Amino acid sequence: MTDVLARLVLWESPSLDGQAQLPILNYLAEQLRALDFLPRLLESPRCGAHLLARPRRRTKGRGQLLLGHCDTVWPHGTLKTMPLCIEAGKLKGPGAYDMKGGLVQILFALKALSQLGLQPANDPYVFVNADEEVGSFESGRWLRRLAPLMSRCLVAEPSLGPEGLLKTARKGVASYTVTIT
Repeated sequence: MTDVLARLVLWESPSLDGQAQLPILNYLAEQLRALDFLPRLLESPRCGAHLLARPRRRTKGRGQLLLGHCDTVWPHGTLKTMPLCIEAGKLKGPGAYDMKGGLVQILFALKALSQLGLQPANDPYVFVNADEEVGSFESGRWLRRLAPLMSRCLVAEPSLGPEGLLKTARKGVASYTVTIT
């Protein structure tokens, strides 16, 4: 897991640089393909692409969405001033905690299911967007299309603190229109 996380961190991927997202998205697609998923890059005019992967063999019923993002708030060149390092058993670097660590969790959870021959109650679908840090302005439409097909969604935000607590809330911004008739 450390090796995969280090690889993802070393690919700097600032938001709105679509070309910077592609090495991560292509790597994840390759890894998911090896786990018998059908990955598809969804072109995005300003962000390059987003990744959607579904299991090759699907069961009936609704899926469960495993959601993460590959863009970071860090500009190109951040690795020069904030290099990848491992200290006291902790890997540090731009995007390691949010959200590249979560992408690693998704991959290894799916690998564990495969190696153990386990089939989840709902088929896992993976969606990795490339514009989360800037408001999901292009990926939002894909998420709105996927949501009704899913029974649940797990945002693979890395665990909270050394105890590994599951995060059940995050800060964020959203706008809603509610119509009552």
